[in-house]
Amino acid sequence: MKNIPNAPLTETAFPPLSPSIAHRYLQHSPLASIYDKVMEGKRLSFADGLALWESDDLNGIGALANIVRETKNGNNTYYVRNQHINYTNVCNKGCKFCSFYAQKDGPAPYTMTMDDVRLKLEQTRHIPVTEIHMVAGIHPKLPYSYYLELLDTVKATRPEAHIKSF
Repeated sequence: MKNIPNAPLTETAFPPLSPSIAHRYLQHSPLASIYDKVMEGKRLSFADGLALWESDDLNGIGALANIVRETKNGNNTYYVRNQHINYTNVCNKGCKFCSFYAQKDGPAPYTMTMDDVRLKLEQTRHIPVTEIHMVAGIHPKLPYSYYLELLDTVKATRPEAHIKSF
């Protein structure tokens, strides 16, 4: 396969899941009523959404998602080439799943300056990045102007890339 950003990958190395396999699996699962709606092109209800959320059947949910994807897009796949900027690890939320954050007075906190951001973006200038993905901690002391300057810096440094952030 050629490595072309934003181009459809139409190779047949990964053929779609046989509808008969998905049908047999889903018709006898707790997701059968949702499968029927998907196959009929009907909109799912709020209750259906809750059932999917509460389901432990990752294979079934994946099969349903793949049916919808193939219905809408055929067997084409698109991707973006992105670069991550984690502009600060200072966070006051303490989410249980996060191993990324640092308290502002704790060990190894950082907040990138605009020069740091610019340098990080310039280091990948040779890569045809199509998206800058910025994630970070919820820093309690960063002013609104920091975020505006951050967006301006990214757009000025990599104007060809889309920004996915906040």
